[in-house]
Amino acid sequence: MDMKFSFLSKTPGEIQLLIAERVAEIRRRRGLSPQTLSRKSGVSLEAVQRFEQSGEITLLSLIKIATALNMNDELEHLFEDVPPLSIEEEQARAIASEIRECVYDMLSEYMTAV
Repeated sequence: MDMKFSFLSKTPGEIQLLIAERVAEIRRRRGLSPQTLSRKSGVSLEAVQRFEQSGEITLLSLIKIATALNMNDELEHLFEDVPPLSIEEEQARAIASEIRECVYDMLSEYMTAV
C-alpha cells in the first residue's frame, strides 16, 4: 500500500480516513493485532476498531496509539516549523510578541512598586 497522499484535494473526513488507514497499515507492519495495540496503548479495543474503520478518535487516544507504535518522532514534528502564510501574519506575530513583552514589563514594574 502506498502510504503517501496529498491533503490538498481532500475533505477533512477523507483526511481522517487516510490517517486511520495509514496507522492501521503501520500496526499491521509492526505485526500487532488490534487487541495487542489496545493493550499496549491503553486505548479500548472498541476505540481502536472504530478509529481504523471510521477515522474517529480523540486526540489523546491517537497520541497513545502513535506512542505504542513507536511513532514519537512523528508526533514531535507534527506542526513544527509551520511557516507564516503571509508577511502580514509574521508582522502580526512580531507585534503580538512585543505587546506581550511590554505588558510583562509593566506588570513586573507594578509588582515591584506594590
